[in-house]
Amino acid sequence: MAQIGFFLQQFIEKKMKAHLQEHGVDYPKTHDLVLLLKLFPQERISVDDKRFANILSRFAVESRYGKHSMPPLDGRQMLDRTKKFAELLEML
Repeated sequence: MAQIGFFLQQFIEKKMKAHLQEHGVDYPKTHDLVLLLKLFPQERISVDDKRFANILSRFAVESRYGKHSMPPLDGRQMLDRTKKFAELLEML
């Protein structure tokens, strides 16, 4: 399941970076979705969105290299939440 989390994190990271680039916003070289999220207008971003970005960020490196244990995942739930997060990015 950690591999699913990794791919979902990558999807959101790339989507965020493409959106920022499209809007002429410079961003740091990072896999930290919380840091990238701070570059977006904050009025539509909820605390739950920030928490989810934090959860996904953990999969960027930790799950790939097995340095830390990852929380158990419900793959379907994570996929659904990732789709909603992607939709949020489209509205920003």
